[in-house]
Amino acid sequence: MRFQKYLTSLSFILLTAVITSVTAHAQNKVVVIPLAGDAQPLQNIITVSANNGDFTNPVDAINSISDASNTNPYLIVLGPGSYPIIGQLVMKDYVSITGSGMETTELRGAVGGAGFTESAAFIVGAREADISDLSIVNSVGQNVVIGVHTSQQDMRISRTRVIVFGALNSQYGVVNQDAELKLYESEITNTGSGGTCYGIYSYSDAVLKVSDMDMSLNCNHGTQYGIYTNASSFSYVSNSIIDIDWEGVGVNNSYGYFSNGNNSKGYISDSIIGGENGAVYGGSSIGNYYITHVSNSDLRSHASGNVNCNFVRFYTGFPLDDECS
Repeated sequence: MRFQKYLTSLSFILLTAVITSVTAHAQNKVVVIPLAGDAQPLQNIITVSANNGDFTNPVDAINSISDASNTNPYLIVLGPGSYPIIGQLVMKDYVSITGSGMETTELRGAVGGAGFTESAAFIVGAREADISDLSIVNSVGQNVVIGVHTSQQDMRISRTRVIVFGALNSQYGVVNQDAELKLYESEITNTGSGGTCYGIYSYSDAVLKVSDMDMSLNCNHGTQYGIYTNASSFSYVSNSIIDIDWEGVGVNNSYGYFSNGNNSKGYISDSIIGGENGAVYGGSSIGNYYITHVSNSDLRSHASGNVNCNFVRFYTGFPLDDECS
């Protein structure tokens, strides 16, 4: 009897210790997506890694999917590392790609073309196909070089760095054609072009929504445009920095935000925008610009545009006039 009581007491102590241990560590529990092993995989999540992933190449992972839809979306998860890709990475509708952070996951390509077409882009977007938490680098000595191109396909880019350089004539960080593109908490760097540079080129009834973006253009020749809108496009820019270097050798003109299409509209707030020839500029267009809480070294608009300004100031702190000219 005494021995039985001893076993009962010992069992109670061990059970209490186990419960205490589980309680103490539950708050520190980390949920991870396993890249391999005997664990049951999560549905519609495909992993890519140099070791222990479902695939070692992102293109192979995308091409393996044939049944994605709005009710059956997929997510491709890229492990840390650099992934050199031969040719274009063409996304699929309802298939999103996420990395392990823009500092740790990189997609690297060398895609360009003779003209301004989708074929000159490294990443080709798709409907409801998000890109997040990685870096995209495209560098090649072709006439035209594009980092990401989306055409009539609404998509979102977040926490992503896009780097483009090496074009012989013109290069574009992101091209948005007749689509709604949302770009959040991201960076665009455009350097070393032999011609015209564009951070974002949005045109043909496109809608562009940008927030918390850091853009830097430092090209050697031609004209530089931070955000270029054309052909009845709408743009919303907030909490962003657009830094355009206008002192490079061979640089002709530089603009932070440039609108060159009739009936285009721009809503710009709480941002810092620079450009020697115009931080915010309406080229030959008849457009409307709504600007508030923007700091600039040179903020102007073409006389044919209608401008509404509130709390717009030079870096020196002096307010600009009501027409932002």
